[in-house]
Amino acid sequence: FDGLARALAALRGVPMSWSLSGLENTDDADWLLRLLDTLQSAERHIPVHERVLYSNGAGFAQARGDELGEALQRFGLSWIELSRHHHAGEANQAIMRFRPGLAIARQPVFESVARALARRFPVRLICLVQQGGIASPDDVAAHLAWAARCGAGTVVLREFSRLAGGYRDNATARHLAAARVPMAPLLRACLDDPRLGGRWTPLALTEGYYFQNLRVRLPEGLEVVFEWSDYAAMHRRHASGDVYKLVYFANGQLCAGWDPGHEVLLDTARPEAPHG
Repeated sequence: FDGLARALAALRGVPMSWSLSGLENTDDADWLLRLLDTLQSAERHIPVHERVLYSNGAGFAQARGDELGEALQRFGLSWIELSRHHHAGEANQAIMRFRPGLAIARQPVFESVARALARRFPVRLICLVQQGGIASPDDVAAHLAWAARCGAGTVVLREFSRLAGGYRDNATARHLAAARVPMAPLLRACLDDPRLGGRWTPLALTEGYYFQNLRVRLPEGLEVVFEWSDYAAMHRRHASGDVYKLVYFANGQLCAGWDPGHEVLLDTARPEAPHG
């Protein structure tokens, strides 16, 4: 936290948004509360546009869950992105593989947590489409109806990121290849389905620096985002010299990307040796 505070001090006056992601932030309540305090202190000299937490919800199902929700509300959280990859508990557990005994794995617990959070701030449910999970228009229709009952305002249906050629052919890459559900045919099938595309109002088509998405709205108000990304494009952007994101790692390095030791902008463990 001392290193993070030094990194934030070096960013005085730089407009940004907080993206609280990485390992599960809510697993350690004291850690998350200290993180929020550190960021709030930095907001005295950093203009912040949005504050987003990415979570599987685990800590909110523990004894201090309500305390965390209150702290995030005071923090001014813009929205929370909750990962849940199927609306049926057993199917979701086969994908997410929560540790035995973890309360959030149980479907009624997750649904209760999601509704409680939705009373505090906007909830976006994130679903990675995949074999064994959400893979067809029937699945999408059922998932959207369930998400609305959980209080979600937005559902993001996301394709596994497309890997560049430099990635190792390891177990993770082989799983992604076997379980991948390509977004384009799924989206076309949903658009042709009268339960889905026939009821949607298109809102926007976005092209980010390595991702694209289509955003639509249901008559009931639920927004749905179909999203796909390309890691080859991401690496090209990161290698361009332009800074698209700032990532602070536990080793004290502030980097312009997701690889520690690469594109290092500041090493707070060696403050006497700033990087250009």
